[in-house]
Amino acid sequence: APFTDFTDTAAFYDRVMRLWQQCAGELPVDYHVVRYESVVADLAAEARAAIDFLGLPWVPDIVEFHHTARAKSRQGRIRTPSYAQVAEPLYSRAAGRWRPYRERFEAVKPLLLPHVEAFGYRWDDDGGA
Repeated sequence: APFTDFTDTAAFYDRVMRLWQQCAGELPVDYHVVRYESVVADLAAEARAAIDFLGLPWVPDIVEFHHTARAKSRQGRIRTPSYAQVAEPLYSRAAGRWRPYRERFEAVKPLLLPHVEAFGYRWDDDGGA
């Protein structure tokens, strides 16, 4: 059970991410990276890039997902505890939620730092990442 201990959780994340990097480097797998901060900064551009990557036609309603969710809920088609989140426009308040736990992360920094840097973040970042 990798999620019962903070250090074990970080070690599990490290193993999974190293496996992914190995697979991405050695297998002919096409993939598209999506960063949360980029999505909340410009949903339309990021959604269009993802849709283009998938080779699908652009549908403008994609960026109005919360309106679609509200309409489906009124029709009785969404009955989940997460409805409030699904029906809410994108928000950036989740970015940086790790900061109050900064001291706790120091213990696992050697495991996580390579991944932080690989994804273009900075460990000491007090800004938007």
